Amino acid sequence: MLAYILENYGKVKESDLNNEKALYADEPILVKLFDALVARYSSTFKTKDEILKYITRKAFTTIRNNYKQDTNSKKNGMMSNALCKRYFRVSSDEVEKLGIDINHRESFLQVLFPYRKNCKNKARYKDLIERLASSQEFYEDYCTFVREFMRIMESEKEKKANLFVPFLLDCVKKGNVEEIANYKRIPWLETWIRLAEITAEEIGVALKVRVQSKSPNKKQKLE
Repeated sequence: MLAYILENYGKVKESDLNNEKALYADEPILVKLFDALVARYSSTFKTKDEILKYITRKAFTTIRNNYKQDTNSKKNGMMSNALCKRYFRVSSDEVEKLGIDINHRESFLQVLFPYRKNCKNKARYKDLIERLASSQEFYEDYCTFVREFMRIMESEKEKKANLFVPFLLDCVKKGNVEEIANYKRIPWLETWIRLAEITAEEIGVALKVRVQSKSPNKKQKLE
């Protein structure tokens, strides 16, 4: 049941959903479960900003992990300094002088990947953002991430489903499927995954255009 909804919800007609639900007509609790799952997913939306935030988090984590493995960097400080030099052509000390904690994922992402159009970080850290967006090295690392992205998405979907299924079974056992409405980390629908894949590829295209339009950055002091 869950596999069907994850694969088809948002892609098939309501009549198709009703036909699928009819397969469980002999088990009223399963009919309720089906309706509860549909209600849970119909009340959940993935905005463009949420998708962008998800992708940039995954990109940051994946790039750091890959770089850590490739360079055998054991200390976060050493790795962060290496990445700053790789992408910005400056040391991590110069970046931190701007008040940025390069070892804290969320604060670093808020600087480099401002999610909202009116985000003040776009102006405050304009130079850093421009350097990142026009970095050939970052573009290459991001492309590596995109090639791994669907594997990452499918792996995460499987992990979430493996946690969600026992919860669903427990709800059925208790006869209380209404609890599904409060479950937080639901597995992603296939339509959400596809939207994330398209968005990740669009970011890659935008980076490629930016890199090609900029001459290689020379090492210079941050303003």
